[in-house]
Amino acid sequence: MRLPTKLYNPIWVTIVAVITCGFHTTFSQVSGTVVEASKNKPITGVEVFFDQCSVYSTTDEEGHFWIERPVSGFLSLVLYKEGYELYSSPMRIEAGKAYTLNLELTPLKKKTEGLKVSLSDQVDIGYRVVSYQLDSKKKFTRFQGLRDAELSQQVEWEQKRKDVFEGSLRHWLTTLASDSDVGYEVKVNGQAVERASLIAETNLDGYYRMTLPGPTEVNYRGKKSQLSANGTLDVSANGLLLNGDQLKVSGPMATHRLPFDYEPIEGDIGEVFAELMKRYYEKVYVHTDKPYYYQGEPMWFKAYVNYYDLSLRDSLSKVLYVELISPEKEIVMEKMVKIESGMAVGDFILPDTLKRGDYFLRAYTSLQRNFGDGQLYVKHIPILGITEKVDASQAVWDTEANSRIVIETDKKVYATREKVTLKIAVNDEDGKPIKGNLSVSVTDASQVVPIKRSSIVDDYNIDDFEIDIPQMLRYPVERGITVQGTYFDEKGKPAKTDLNLVQWKSNNAGMVETGEDGRFEVTGFDFYDSTRIFYSTSSKNLEKGKIILDSRDHPFVRNYDKDLGSLDVLVTESPQRVISEYEVPKDVKILREITIRDTRIESVPKKSTYGAPDKVLQAKDLRMQQVNILYSLIGAMPGLFVEAYPSTGRVVFLRSVGLSVSNTSPVLVTVNDVPQVGDAGDVLARIDPNTVERIELTKRLNPLYGSYGSSGVVAVYLKGTVDSPVVDTAKFFRVDGYESYRPLQSPDYGEKAGHPNVDLRSIMFWEPNLKIANDQVPVSFYAADLESTYKIEAQGVDENNEPIYATQFITVRND
Repeated sequence: MRLPTKLYNPIWVTIVAVITCGFHTTFSQVSGTVVEASKNKPITGVEVFFDQCSVYSTTDEEGHFWIERPVSGFLSLVLYKEGYELYSSPMRIEAGKAYTLNLELTPLKKKTEGLKVSLSDQVDIGYRVVSYQLDSKKKFTRFQGLRDAELSQQVEWEQKRKDVFEGSLRHWLTTLASDSDVGYEVKVNGQAVERASLIAETNLDGYYRMTLPGPTEVNYRGKKSQLSANGTLDVSANGLLLNGDQLKVSGPMATHRLPFDYEPIEGDIGEVFAELMKRYYEKVYVHTDKPYYYQGEPMWFKAYVNYYDLSLRDSLSKVLYVELISPEKEIVMEKMVKIESGMAVGDFILPDTLKRGDYFLRAYTSLQRNFGDGQLYVKHIPILGITEKVDASQAVWDTEANSRIVIETDKKVYATREKVTLKIAVNDEDGKPIKGNLSVSVTDASQVVPIKRSSIVDDYNIDDFEIDIPQMLRYPVERGITVQGTYFDEKGKPAKTDLNLVQWKSNNAGMVETGEDGRFEVTGFDFYDSTRIFYSTSSKNLEKGKIILDSRDHPFVRNYDKDLGSLDVLVTESPQRVISEYEVPKDVKILREITIRDTRIESVPKKSTYGAPDKVLQAKDLRMQQVNILYSLIGAMPGLFVEAYPSTGRVVFLRSVGLSVSNTSPVLVTVNDVPQVGDAGDVLARIDPNTVERIELTKRLNPLYGSYGSSGVVAVYLKGTVDSPVVDTAKFFRVDGYESYRPLQSPDYGEKAGHPNVDLRSIMFWEPNLKIANDQVPVSFYAADLESTYKIEAQGVDENNEPIYATQFITVRND
């Protein structure tokens, strides 16, 4: 498995892709593999593109590339990589067809560099007006759209492109091929002519034959251009010339070239972008187990994420940020929880040092922030002092149900410590059972006064809204935990480099390229608590370079409104809440920590992260009497070449008979799956053979470690609790993951022993993920010691994503 992919303003990229899709009734695809000539070795990092187009691809570690939606017609396919001969070949692309290519590149005898021209800042030939950057390889050009800007800037650029396209040579040729009248006036030798006299169909599907019998003037809305042709011209239906070198153009049509695959957006561009942006709108609602809390209490919650376009649910955010904000507008606690199928669960343990007052629970996704911080979910959470209680006159005892959630009890009145069994079902509007997903809480109403608060029915649905176009697209779709930061070289300056990243104790590994400013961003990690990510670079002075991660950017804390006002609170002389060990166990710490479940590392051999090795050397196979592990590798397997010296050496794999050792690259050495910095011989020479459990040798190409594993891997695994001085030299950074969920524990009074003398629980039951499958689902719990009334509250969504809500009360009394 590779590391997650690099992200650069993915919303904008997606928007452009979706808009573009609308102009193609059928898609074409070009994919394939690029290998080195004669060696048949895959080549990574090859730029594959079509001349004068904007679609392109770069080969991965296996040499694969994939280009979607190339424009139909005759194009020049170009392959470029520094150190190889430039490859180009004509190719005809037909709409709706897929092409698979096997291509070769030949290494240059003398290393040269391609010509790269960036025209994004200052140009005299008009490219900036259409916001393209050109990347030229000799006589071939790839257009690259500029995307790192505000949405308003992107809309302006797209409008300028459309303005440039209308009245261009390609636009005129398209209207000729489609026989549409959009305002062109044409004169040949000074005489007005009709379309039919200039263009005719041919036997080549999708192409037309155009004839200009003399000097031609094309007038489009007062702008005149002059054309002359040396013979007939072949024109595609989308306005591309097959033999464009036979046409001479002057005037407005000769300026502001656009890529061949550019397609204008129909309609008002601002409105198109705004409507499309709505498709990526997410709205969050959070159900908490109680409407208010005491200092030191736990808080359980279930988040429901609704989508403007429900079909995108599994393609959008996987990370939800949940924050507790103090009356002083400070974030005092925060969690990062995982979104699965539009839902997320979590919990807080409120410190007993929190000041009493009006707090707010805020929840949001990164994507949601693009629509303005006013769209974030905020819930009023009063926190009481331990001697305070809510005035019972505020209680709301009405049972609320819309017949969609049916709650049945096995009895009307229960005794203390008696088992309570509920049956819960979800119905449609006609009363027929359907599927649903609910969060259910049961609280003691004498301790948790049932005050009125808004429910999922009030706050879940998405109303129509206006998009603020100037809002910046700063925040990406997080399809997993995101890591972003800056790489600084040995001089302490931001630098462009290839970062080889390996997640500790995971199959996640790969490479990411930093920008010119050293910036990088990867997303899609999926882990809980925290992890270490080890990194190395192509820099010779890695030990002096470093990565600094960004601190998370929190939304601005505004003055939030209290839900239905503040509570009426009475001050007493005695504590109003006894927090049981079922709610907060004695060994639970409020501060974030890493739980250590074992005191040592087990020495059971683990499965290799890259598959089965070619050869395994166990500890018994090593020459323990040697001070240098390199001597144990000599003759270990065919093709392994080892030179051992007293304190260093060389290790390479020879994949071909007669191949010179001087022309091979050294292997990659890993220790406990962590790539090591430095020459393979030097690294292995520093390892004490007595600390080694086994060595796995892999001769083949290993894509797990990117280009670093292209020449084979020597994987060293250490015994038990031995700490490797080699591992300590590796660079790494620590990343926080999702917060683990802590479920509510409850007593089982069906058992005879192990129960508290007094049970004063305020919450009897909390189930955040009750799945209903077309039938009643039973749930049960035991009542506590106080005679009281229990409030049952169920919230959630049905199988049609409609919000549903119900409350019910039961009595606990010893008759």
